[in-house]
Amino acid sequence: MKEVTFIRRNIEKWKEAEGVVEQATNSSPDWLADVYTDLTADLAFAQTHFPTSRITIYLNNLASALHNKIYRNKREKWSRVITFWTKEIPQVMHDARRELLVSFLIFIVSALVGVISAAADPDFVRLIMGNSY
Repeated sequence: MKEVTFIRRNIEKWKEAEGVVEQATNSSPDWLADVYTDLTADLAFAQTHFPTSRITIYLNNLASALHNKIYRNKREKWSRVITFWTKEIPQVMHDARRELLVSFLIFIVSALVGVISAAADPDFVRLIMGNSY
């Protein structure tokens, strides 16, 4: 495809992406992701077929601006930290209680086997760990 045809086919989509960059806070995340995916696909095509063209620079700048709008750092309130430790962590621990219990039991049994083996035969530790320990 020639560069002029590529530009004509996609110019409206790019103008829409420019509008999104200017008012990204009012857009849905799914729609922003779709626009960003289309834009980066066009950028990849332009970089492959027209690497020294101005359209490649334009698309790169537009994709960069849209990326910054989508992935900007969002400030969290301090109450969010408290909520994390008082509500979310306990909920996750409760949801994973069976897995945690199984892993804890495996750990305790393994530790007990090691302690009993070391108490019964002091050379057992040297056999497993080597003389350096």
